[in-house]
Amino acid sequence: MQSVEDFMQQFFKEHVAFEQAKLAAYRPFRDRFFVDDYKPLSPHSMLRSCESEKVCSIEPSGSEATVITSATFLSIQLKLRYRLRSRSGGWVITKVEAFCKVCNGTGKFADGRECTRCEGTGWDDLGT
Repeated sequence: MQSVEDFMQQFFKEHVAFEQAKLAAYRPFRDRFFVDDYKPLSPHSMLRSCESEKVCSIEPSGSEATVITSATFLSIQLKLRYRLRSRSGGWVITKVEAFCKVCNGTGKFADGRECTRCEGTGWDDLGT
């Protein structure tokens, strides 16, 4: 079976290639209508973020695994949590979450109330 580390490295490599292809397809449109450094629609920022992503930790649990990564998007340091499940001798991603910047991963506001952004988990589900 493919290791979680090998799966994540393959994911990173192919994610970068995908973002490079998007950038190439986007370039004529951007060049026609926007200045080079227009940030809100910049696939360059997404590509740089993908290129910076690294595995911080892997927690295997039978046929599942949790992988924590770090990446930089623009000037923001991101922490992502991937939930993986084994499939056909390899792995698939079932969920991606971002470290909640609102409650700083605690799941609670300073006054003790549950964080409304992450619903008390400390992680913001990127799939919803």
